Amino acid sequence: MEEKNQNVNGTNKIHTVSIEQQKRVRLTGITGVVALTEKEADLTLSLGRLIITGNKLTADKLDIESGVLTLTADSILGMQYLTERKKSKGIFRRL
Repeated sequence: MEEKNQNVNGTNKIHTVSIEQQKRVRLTGITGVVALTEKEADLTLSLGRLIITGNKLTADKLDIESGVLTLTADSILGMQYLTERKKSKGIFRRL
């Protein structure tokens, strides 16, 4: 049986992160870039978003078709995953 690792737009939905010496990050499974500044990269994944913070962030390689992004920085300071919350259908939804 063949395992399917493709999402709707054809990019690889398997997400990986590789950090080298707190200065270089290689990511796979990227479906888009919302914003990129010297201090923050806001990325979309098939399962949500990823925010990477650092000093002097730059994109060395970006290939949305294959879902690969490589960032370099003076230092990578943090990463945070964000997922969409499902709306509650309970009593507190109306408050």
